[in-house]
Amino acid sequence: MTLSDLGDFGDFVGGIAVIVTLVYMALQIRENTKVTRLQTVQAIKSDAMHLRIAGIQSPDVAVILAKSIEDNAALMTDERIRFNLLCAAIFENFDQFYQAAAAGLVDSPPGDGHLMRSYLSQEAVRQWWCEGRNLFHPEFVAHVEQDVLPELEATPAHWQQTRDQGGV
Repeated sequence: MTLSDLGDFGDFVGGIAVIVTLVYMALQIRENTKVTRLQTVQAIKSDAMHLRIAGIQSPDVAVILAKSIEDNAALMTDERIRFNLLCAAIFENFDQFYQAAAAGLVDSPPGDGHLMRSYLSQEAVRQWWCEGRNLFHPEFVAHVEQDVLPELEATPAHWQQTRDQGGV
């Protein structure tokens, strides 16, 4: 074997090492992407869970929501402020999920489900949306107004369905 042959063999081994390294890096990137997606979903759902827990642990939140459903005008000033903050927090969570979906970090935005439609089926929330929509990304606002709001006529809120069927 000549020196030239050894050099060619070294180039060949070096090329294979580069290919193996690239395959390994691609696998690592794919695994990291999965972890990032999972962490993103977990963080957004954790925020939503904390909002729900606040509603469960604070009777005031439940009273404010019930009042807004029955007669939004009956809300006192402090209740209206809390209702506005609650709506902003809820829709911020929807917006985060929507942005994560647009970035490819999660599979679908929350407006594809019934939860956002359930909130928006309430007159008080729709009124709040008209005033508070400027807080959010324009793409999210367009999604809500083009994809979610038009579907409200056909899909009543889950608590309206329960009430209409003789439930709570």
